[in-house]
Amino acid sequence: NLLDAELIVLTHSNISYTFPVSYHFVTEARYKGAEVVVVAPDFNPTAPAADIHVPVHVGCDAAFWLGVCQVMIAEGMVDKDFAGEQTDLPLLVRHDNGKYLSAADLNGGDEKQFYFWDEASKSLAEASRETLKIEGTPALEGTHAVALHDGTQVEVEPGFEILKRRLNDQYTPEKASEKSGVPVSLVKEMGRKIAA
Repeated sequence: NLLDAELIVLTHSNISYTFPVSYHFVTEARYKGAEVVVVAPDFNPTAPAADIHVPVHVGCDAAFWLGVCQVMIAEGMVDKDFAGEQTDLPLLVRHDNGKYLSAADLNGGDEKQFYFWDEASKSLAEASRETLKIEGTPALEGTHAVALHDGTQVEVEPGFEILKRRLNDQYTPEKASEKSGVPVSLVKEMGRKIAA
């Protein structure tokens, strides 16, 4: 609900012109204290009513958002409970082939059954195929050796580790700024705002 929001991000949206029947919810939310951010290459008619305009180059918004993610991870602002339960980031990825570790790898079972590393039991655990709710404590970091059904050992790590490494290599605020045109300080500020 917009009226309960603390931060409203309008991405490539000129809602005051394209959806005026709902725009009043944005202005009402602002009166209640919500901060409004417009991410758009142009300073469109919605931008003057926003608190922040993020001037991203056309087609470069992915670079901006990946920079925002890098800030959140680098500054330790990730909600690990949410990431562990509501995303695929704890699923283990094999180092040798870059694929998710599956039951087919471990015991010849279902290739769609994936695993995470349970910090509580210090062992592999099956990710549910029925619900996002996870029983246990999924690790988002670390590398582990597991034995495949043919006896070979492979290194595995959570998808979060891969994401973190790629963001640190390719999407620091400085690199994201070069690719997106958004100032470094604004990439950092938005990372902190989204995390908060």
